[in-house]
Amino acid sequence: MLGLALVLTGCTPTAEHADGRTTESGISTAQQALLDRNAIGFDEYKEAWSNYAQCLVTSDSGYRATNPTLDPISGRRYNWDLDVIPGAQFDNDAMQNCEVSELVHVDSEYVRQNPQRMDPALLNRVFAGLERAGVSYTGTETTYGDFFPNGNEDAARTAAVDAVLLDAARALYPEVTTWGYGY
Repeated sequence: MLGLALVLTGCTPTAEHADGRTTESGISTAQQALLDRNAIGFDEYKEAWSNYAQCLVTSDSGYRATNPTLDPISGRRYNWDLDVIPGAQFDNDAMQNCEVSELVHVDSEYVRQNPQRMDPALLNRVFAGLERAGVSYTGTETTYGDFFPNGNEDAARTAAVDAVLLDAARALYPEVTTWGYGY
């Protein structure tokens, strides 16, 4: 299951703890150091994701992030499995705190600086599938959101695009176990 929580934080003072985490802003010193680089590329994103995965374990969230694979739908982000650690008590608040403290802000800036673009091989397969299914498209789409230009398409169109997209993605990338969508 892929989950990213977007949480707005206020401009309150922060208190730094011995483990490098801050409280009021919710952003760890590690994530802040990545954001301070200004240019956020895949290396920064990958480091933030690694910090997030480590945070899940050290915070006793009861979850473990495994199997990070580059998502061909977004062309930028990881998809990953979120496993419950056997015998552990899971704490959704701790999991969400890890997302906010280690990943969410870098993720947002990474995608802003490096716009999502669907893998071209996947996109070509999606176009062919939509053609066969009789679903309209322009041929200029490069992201998932481009298939929904009005932002409020009907459920039947959304289901049809999703079905074609997932069939194409699973055929091209059988090793990917978790799929995410993003506008």
